[in-house]
Amino acid sequence: DNLEPSNIRKERRSRRAFEQDEAPYEDNIVVSEDIVNGPILPEIPATGSQISCGECGSRIVTSLGVTSTKCPVCGTRVDL
Repeated sequence: DNLEPSNIRKERRSRRAFEQDEAPYEDNIVVSEDIVNGPILPEIPATGSQISCGECGSRIVTSLGVTSTKCPVCGTRVDL
């Protein structure tokens, strides 16, 4: 029987969590004090629509400008 008592597993998880908290960190961290003018993250382009097929319930993601598509799972026409 390869099962360990739950208290041994719990102690091992606690020890691993403690070891991760004690992980070494970099002492030479440089923090910029400049003010950022503009967005920090790049703008995410629009991807289109995300809908569910009314027949089988599968999720369908379409490109911009698409007005109808065919469900890739069941083949039913889906109008947006």
